[in-house]
Amino acid sequence: MPRRSDLIRRIVDVGRTRARGETSDVQSRDRTDAASLVKRIDHLEAVVEGLQDAVYRQTKRHDERLAELLDASKRSVA
Repeated sequence: MPRRSDLIRRIVDVGRTRARGETSDVQSRDRTDAASLVKRIDHLEAVVEGLQDAVYRQTKRHDERLAELLDASKRSVA
């Protein structure tokens, strides 16, 4: 856990940085980082949607195969 004096020093450093006008660089980096994160999230959403579609298609094939097997077993018993 950070000591109180370390926290105070960090707060003072942030204040000094803002006083020097360096926040625009930080804000620019934050915007770039945020844009990068949004792009990654969009990609992950597309991957998840693709996975959901694949699972759905496989489930349908599996259900159809089970129905065929049940139908075939009913015919062989009759």
